[in-house]
Order: sequence, then structure tokens, then C-alpha cells
Amino acid sequence: MRSHPLFLSFLSLPLTKCPPNECCSKWDLRSTTKELCGDKTVKRPSGEIRAEHMGRAVGYYQVSVSPRTPQAFQPEDIPLGIYTHLNFAFASIDPKTYQIVPASASDAALYKRLTDLKEKDRELKAYISIGRWTAGYPIPGLSRPAFNTFSNLVASEVHQRAFFVSLIQFMNKYNFDGVDWEFPVNSDRWRNGVHFANFPTFLRNLRSALDEGAGARNGVSVMVPVAFGHLRNYDLQDITPWIDFYNVITYDSLHGLSDDGNSWISDYFDSPTRMTNIARHLDVFWRNKVPLKKLTLNLAFYPRTSTADDPGCRQPQCIFDA
Repeated sequence: MRSHPLFLSFLSLPLTKCPPNECCSKWDLRSTTKELCGDKTVKRPSGEIRAEHMGRAVGYYQVSVSPRTPQAFQPEDIPLGIYTHLNFAFASIDPKTYQIVPASASDAALYKRLTDLKEKDRELKAYISIGRWTAGYPIPGLSRPAFNTFSNLVASEVHQRAFFVSLIQFMNKYNFDGVDWEFPVNSDRWRNGVHFANFPTFLRNLRSALDEGAGARNGVSVMVPVAFGHLRNYDLQDITPWIDFYNVITYDSLHGLSDDGNSWISDYFDSPTRMTNIARHLDVFWRNKVPLKKLTLNLAFYPRTSTADDPGCRQPQCIFDA
């Protein structure tokens, strides 16, 4: 059986104060479930479908699919009339100048091909997505000497001014309507608590810079993982006023091969996108008064596979081997 039924996470930072609208234990555990929150119930959205909740469909175009053979997927292959927003993934930041730059030299040619789709779909908006899961993280075997770029940026108004100027120029040049920010303060990347406080201030400054200098090109979204172990590093109450919406990752976030060796939940097969799991984790947003209309649930159009320890297992609690 599973070792524990709750979705709890150990803090990577010492707990000195329980965050607003969350529940904590003396063992530095945080959750939104009854076991820790008691009678502090959360009011979930009614589930009533309203027009204001159905007006956004965001697609990520990852540049790595363009040269992939024999299944290369070009910007022109994106179906029209489906998406309200297309995010080009990903751009980067120069660690010396703090200016936005293409992740690779060949990306610039693809920018225009993606934003040109707006000529055929007048309701479409194109965002440039900055970051990614491996951005700013020193991974063994990969050369990433500038892994502090993101944290240095959000900590320095001087660096931010340079970034904002280059971002506005970049968006004007390539016809982007907004910017999407991914994993800037994830605990797997940052172990310094100042990022929790710096990121909302950065977003406030970003919003001000775009509103003043970018005209209608002022869209701001933030990609966040739904898993509480990661989401705990985002000050949702202070972030929400400065962004248009969140892109909430519900895949590769709750369950999967990352459960291997986890003594709390063991190596059992579990759906990474089970709606009961997602609903429970979304309680963090409701406790922090995030409006439903500011959430977009992200789903992956690719599979994940793993090998069963017993190929003949056909019942719940099957163990995966790898």
C-alpha cells in the first residue's frame, strides 16, 4: 500500500512562517488537505461553465520539432482556428547583457513563420516563452555556466531595465504580442528564499514596462507546475495581479518515473493527469483567491511510458520497474 495518502512535500528551505492561506505542520509539511487544514475548508469554483472561462486555448510550439525527421512539424502545420494563443518555446537571456536572445541562431527564422499565422487568424496572439525546465540549471554533462541568470535578473532592477528594453524591441521586431515565463523560481532550480519575494516584484516591473513601452504587445503569462512541491515556491497572491493568466502544467508534474524511490508513495503506477489529483492541487490557487478565469490547464500531446515490474499485473497497485 502507499505509505501516505496525503500530497505533502518537505520544504527545501527552513519554514519560518506558514505562507498565507496554506496549512503547515510542526514537521515543515505543507498541504491544503483536511489533515493539516482541519475546518479551514476551501471554496472551489462551482463548475458552472461560463463564456469568460472558455475563451482561451494556448498552444506551445517547441522549436525542437521543426528539424525532427521524419515527423518534422513546421509552424505552417499548426491548425488555425483552434488556438487563441501560440507560445514559441523557447527563448533565452544573455547572461552578460541580460537581453533576450534566441536559444539558437536558427530560431529567428521560425519566429516570423509562427507570427505570420496571425495574418490568417486575426484573433490569434503569439507569445515568446522564456525559460524551460532545464533553463538556468547546472545539469551534469551539459555546459550551463550561466545558471544564475534568471535569479540575477529578478534580483536587480538594473538588469531588469536592460531586459525590458531588449524584450520590447524583440517583440516589435518579430511581431510577438506577449511574453510567457517558465520556471523562474522552481525549488529544483533555486534554493534561495529571496526568489520567492523577488519574482512578484519583477512581474510588477515587467507589467509596468510593457504597459508603458509596448503598446498592445503587453501580454504576460506564467507557466507553473501544479504539483505542490514546486508550486510552494510561487507567491500566488502577489503574482496574480500582474499577469493575464497562468499556464498550469498538469503533466510530468504529479506522478511518473520521478516517483521511483519515493518512500512516501512508492513505485506504483499512477495516472499523472488524474483529475482528482489535479483538483486537490488546484486548491492552492483557490485558497490564494486566484480567479478561475486566470487559469489554463496544460495537457501534453505526447506519451510517457514505463516498464511494469510484473508484466502480468492487471489490478491496482502495480509496481513499475523503470
